[in-house]
Amino acid sequence: MISNIQLAAYWSGALSAFVVATCLVGFVVITNDITAMYDDVMDVIGEFKVREMSVFG
Repeated sequence: MISNIQLAAYWSGALSAFVVATCLVGFVVITNDITAMYDDVMDVIGEFKVREMSVFG
């Protein structure tokens, strides 16, 4: 039979693994959002440069 200390150690290990996995998933989601936002901003800046060159160039 598993003692209370061993049971607590197993549960804390499982909980820690769950937290680490959740953080990794969050990291991937946030990184993808930042990359998408960067691409959108670069597209807008590119359009702005084209319009700016047609007006002032």
